[in-house]
Amino acid sequence: MPLQVLADLFRWSGLACLLTLIVAASGSKIAVGLVAGRMQRWPLTTSAKLGVLLNCRGVTELAIASIGLQAHLIGPYAFAMLCALAIVTTAVTAPLYTAINNRANRERIDTSREEVQLVG
Repeated sequence: MPLQVLADLFRWSGLACLLTLIVAASGSKIAVGLVAGRMQRWPLTTSAKLGVLLNCRGVTELAIASIGLQAHLIGPYAFAMLCALAIVTTAVTAPLYTAINNRANRERIDTSREEVQLVG
């Protein structure tokens, strides 16, 4: 990848484009996971976990972007954007999943304490 492409990516316009791409890609995957989980009558936290895990497909995105670049379907700038998207979404998956899991555990503990107080 030419270094000029990376320099263009890290300008304000490139970062704004990347942020928009991340929000759209991640938001749509998380929303689909939430909807699919709720359609199966899963709890909200389980549905949210599914959406977050759908967001982590970095290796697949990199492979498809590489094929697109080699076939001249996308240019070097789009390839750089897709690579950055894959890296960011994969890196964010574990902390986001852990945060949802911790919140679900805290809610479960709080509910258990309330039940104990009502019984006791």
